[in-house]
Amino acid sequence: MNPAALVVPVTGVSHNQKGTAVAMVVDKESKVAVRPLVTSGMQGQNWVIESGLAAGDRVIVDGIDKVRPGMKVKAVDARVTKPASAPAAASAGA
Repeated sequence: MNPAALVVPVTGVSHNQKGTAVAMVVDKESKVAVRPLVTSGMQGQNWVIESGLAAGDRVIVDGIDKVRPGMKVKAVDARVTKPASAPAAASAGA
């Protein structure tokens, strides 16, 4: 596994109409943004992310069906972690 890879709970990754893996993140202005991802498989209940996210990004893993890009939200501990760490159990809701 790539030592720079990150893991995201399965609920934090979806696929767009073109089949590209994407994550909804909360930016510095507390607005929702979509990030395209490159994944390399699963580790338990988490996707292994090769690129598209950085450590510390706030990924929406709960209520994802209620948010849209550009929408202002309140994030609740939505951190991306290294694969060896415990999986993030966080959410961000509208």
